[in-house]
Amino acid sequence: MEKDVNQTNIEAFDLEIESTDTPEIRHEIAEKSDSFPPQKITNPPETNRKEPADASPSTEQSKEDADQENVDLQMQTRIAELEQQLEQSQNRRQETGKRLLAIQKSLAEAVSRYRAMLLESMPEAPESLVAGATVDEVDRSFAEAKALVHQVRREVEEKLARERLPAGSPTRGPADFSALTPMEKIRSALSP
Repeated sequence: MEKDVNQTNIEAFDLEIESTDTPEIRHEIAEKSDSFPPQKITNPPETNRKEPADASPSTEQSKEDADQENVDLQMQTRIAELEQQLEQSQNRRQETGKRLLAIQKSLAEAVSRYRAMLLESMPEAPESLVAGATVDEVDRSFAEAKALVHQVRREVEEKLARERLPAGSPTRGPADFSALTPMEKIRSALSP
């Protein structure tokens, strides 16, 4: 797995330095990079670049040193740019997180107020049945509570209608003492 990570790092690094892609530069970058262990490269491939025949070894060496310094400078500049971009991204992420928390808090307060208004509009609705984290959830639960209240009300009204006495006084007739005990009959007769 570590080899896969190193290989991925190498491929990503190679894509970034495509503009300065020469075998010497690649060799130097691979040796100095901190993102993966240095690799020993033997006999880098020859380039198609032709050097003047009159170039002396010291001039060639100083040219390579200058090229290497240029590459090092480019790498350091690129690293600094990437670190700055990373820091900016992290700052934006933190700010977005703070804004998200503020919005969530505001939403929770708004939903709570909306729920309270619905319960005030229908006090007979049980508070425990009206719940939710969003306006839609509160609406759904309120509709269910409202339907339940209407159903219970209808059942109670039907029950009361069956048990109601007719309007007016009942007809008078002789009292029925047949179900009373002798003692109850005596008390009934003595009471005014």
